Amino acid sequence: AEAEAAAEETEAEPAVEEAEAEPAVEEAEAEPAAEETEAEPAVEEATAAKQESDCQELSDEAEAAYNEDDFQKAVDLREEVAQQEGCDEALRAMNQYFAGYIYQFKLNDQDKAKEAYQKVIDNYAGSKYVAMAEAKLKAL
Repeated sequence: AEAEAAAEETEAEPAVEEAEAEPAVEEAEAEPAAEETEAEPAVEEATAAKQESDCQELSDEAEAAYNEDDFQKAVDLREEVAQQEGCDEALRAMNQYFAGYIYQFKLNDQDKAKEAYQKVIDNYAGSKYVAMAEAKLKAL
């Protein structure tokens, strides 16, 4: 029960991080856009910023779906973010972890939860979500 409570606290925590990070991503996106025609690096920066903004939007949509008890939509969006190569690795790791959490606690699919947690461990070495995923896996 303590692990579940800790996980639920963790679930709420990143929403604050996501909300704080979003305006910075939007500002970064708007700035280089004016230079797009002048220099190729600016185009690449704008493209990267746009992708990051899109990733953040998907993550925010997943959070909203979760809060509306639409757990299947939430897990689908979490996995979509985790699979986006151009997304920030920390954001991808978080979304992969929460996909496991949703499978485990909301959709009661222990096998998919195990797969999702294992992906955190395999794909995001160094992420704070690895230890959390390992603890969840041991409990399953």
